[in-house]
Amino acid sequence: MAMRERFERWFVGEQPVDEERSVAPVSPTIVELTRVGEIAESLRAHLAMQENERTEVLRVLASLPEPLAALPRMAAQQDRLGETIGQALVHARQRDTNIDATLSRIVDGISQQTEVTGLIQQQLDLNLQAANGVAEGTTRLTEAVTELASSSRRGTQLLEALVEKATSLSESAAKERQAAHRWRFVVIALAATTVVLAVVIALLAWWR
Repeated sequence: MAMRERFERWFVGEQPVDEERSVAPVSPTIVELTRVGEIAESLRAHLAMQENERTEVLRVLASLPEPLAALPRMAAQQDRLGETIGQALVHARQRDTNIDATLSRIVDGISQQTEVTGLIQQQLDLNLQAANGVAEGTTRLTEAVTELASSSRRGTQLLEALVEKATSLSESAAKERQAAHRWRFVVIALAATTVVLAVVIALLAWWR
């Protein structure tokens, strides 16, 4: 009896308490028959629902053979796709490694180029300083040459003046020598004349 009540509660559920029934009790046989009918109706509805579900499951399963047959092919495609993706990842890692190595070499090259550029700049600065020194030396040399040229011109002018003075003195000396020669000749002539006159006078005096 307890088993049947649990079975009824499982299929039918808890039945509400009917106050009229509680007031006016019915024959146990009628109540049991009524409950059995209700249970049978619930069981029929439950079986009909299960049949519908089974039919739907069978319909779904009937449409599955082709997709199920395609599962191995799809699995193989997935495997190939996985291998392709794995190879692509390996190649990408290798490419990234190569790119990193290339970037490292580029950075090293840029660093070396920067160092070389710094050395070149230092050498250019030294060359500029040397060029400035040469320019200053050239300027001083030009000034010295200019001053020397000026001094040379002044020396040349002085030499020309000295030559002119010497020439003038030579001409004056020549004139003075000529005058001295003339005066010497005159003095000699006068002396000779005086001697001759003295001799003549002496002879005249002796003859007297």
